Amino acid sequence: MAEIYANNVRGKLAEPFLAADTRLTLQPGHNFIDPGNHWYRATLFRWEYTSEGMREFDHEVVKVTALAGDVLTVERALEGTAYAYDPDTPIELRMTAGAASDIEARAGQALMEHEKAENPHGQYVPRDGADLGSNDLKARLTHNNGYFYIGAYNSSYGTGQLRVYWNDKDKQLNMGGAELRSVKVRNVDVTGRKPVTNLELVGETDIPGTVFALREDGTSPSFNADVNAQRASGFHYANSGATNKPEGANGHLVWLSLGTAYNKFLFLPQNNANRLFIGGNHGSNWSTPAEVWTTENLDMKITTDDIEFSDDLMIKKPNPWLTLNSRTGGAIGVEQCAGISLGESGKKGNAVLHLTYTGNGRGHIGMGTVDAETGLPSNEAMELYYQNRDVKFLGRLELPLGVTLDGATNGLKISNSSNGDVEIGNRNTGYTHYHSSTGRHYFYGDIHAQGRHVGDGSRLTNLDAGNIKSGTINFNRVPSTSSRFSTSTSHALNAAAMNAHRTSGDHDDRYAPASGFGAVGSYVLAQYMKNTQKLRGEAVPGSDLSPMFTAQNNGMFVSSSIRVSGTWMCMGRAEGSAQGNVTLWQRIS
Repeated sequence: MAEIYANNVRGKLAEPFLAADTRLTLQPGHNFIDPGNHWYRATLFRWEYTSEGMREFDHEVVKVTALAGDVLTVERALEGTAYAYDPDTPIELRMTAGAASDIEARAGQALMEHEKAENPHGQYVPRDGADLGSNDLKARLTHNNGYFYIGAYNSSYGTGQLRVYWNDKDKQLNMGGAELRSVKVRNVDVTGRKPVTNLELVGETDIPGTVFALREDGTSPSFNADVNAQRASGFHYANSGATNKPEGANGHLVWLSLGTAYNKFLFLPQNNANRLFIGGNHGSNWSTPAEVWTTENLDMKITTDDIEFSDDLMIKKPNPWLTLNSRTGGAIGVEQCAGISLGESGKKGNAVLHLTYTGNGRGHIGMGTVDAETGLPSNEAMELYYQNRDVKFLGRLELPLGVTLDGATNGLKISNSSNGDVEIGNRNTGYTHYHSSTGRHYFYGDIHAQGRHVGDGSRLTNLDAGNIKSGTINFNRVPSTSSRFSTSTSHALNAAAMNAHRTSGDHDDRYAPASGFGAVGSYVLAQYMKNTQKLRGEAVPGSDLSPMFTAQNNGMFVSSSIRVSGTWMCMGRAEGSAQGNVTLWQRIS
């Protein structure tokens, strides 16, 4: 039986496990394995929480020899003392000191046996040389001379053999100038792949189209044929007789081919080392070679952080779009920030108009130096947010004719450079406030209000009594006058004058004319015929009312067959359709 090992095996006791027991039952859900003809170590332990974290104690290492269902067969106290354990006690496979000692002992024994063996490395060639294979094909490795020969076996290893020599000083492998055919250079281990350098792969020298990389003399093969034709992948040179060359210039080509229908090439004109074109075909269609622009073509300078152009930059195409795509992670205002600076002080400078995005969904427009930590210009004027159309102004708005709009206390301040300012806004939840620096207000045209004018009227002047409505001005603020109109600043209408106006022929239509039963302004005692409640001031149609009268014999209310029309207002409280619920009603329309 050999000791075996496993990772992350654990479970818990389902029943008490006494110190003398050799079989223990596990709770369902464990991942213990059957050791078969082998065995493994398992560790039981108790634990508790302390102020410094979980503490384990009472460890016992047992030897597990069998597993049947949820029952383990064990030998006790393989390491440590045998304890009695309660249900829910953990048991796990762990590395133990005993296991480490056994591994060390087995390794030492194996090393000792290896050193005593006559030929422990039968798969290797001894350093002093050895013959490998049959007499028809053998190889000999000779360490002392530094050569490795491959070929038909003979005593001289002469003509026809490949002589390989390793120059350890220069780290070079010399293969004696041998020609390699049908060679594949491959490394299966991508992670450990090593570069192949200074390698010439030469095809048939009289057919340039079969040459990859370089010719035998180290130069590119040249051609005088059409550039737009298939050729082997590799390096080529378009000579003076070649046609369809970019701009008609001789030059070098780096060619990639996947057969007749798919070719791509890079073309470097001989007359200008800093220009590059890319071309190729898809099927029978050969594209016009396009120039790859460089710093020299674009007249630009690339520094560590910037690209500088010495001339104007124009993007001319359908739907041109300039995108500055900042990072989605990192600090807001730093890594996630993007911006454009327009002006004489340069990038993020003072006398510059800045358009910045800070990375938190907000854009900013302003001038002044851009803060390196926030991405905001020192004189930020506007802020926008990508989830709505709102614009936040952080300064005043200067309008024509010397007018300025500015934020005030919970409102808007409109200023005129010559005449002062007015503030409009809600300074609390109860009122909207108007304030003028002049202390006076002048309105062009009539003033209409759906609510009341509230105040004691102490500063009212030049009243037109024809426009005064009930409840607008306290009577004690209206001095005596005999006319219903007054342009005097010393007196206005008093209560007597108002009563005279009410009884005159030109009073307003708030007063109903004297009329008979059921007319507008008349009253009636009536029962509300609906089984709902109506309070003072509520209106109902006349068809919902039944006028009441007192009986002649006992004075009790009785219903009348008379019905009324129009709209009536409750003057008291109507409790429903019971005959005793009689309320006073006034016709209002």
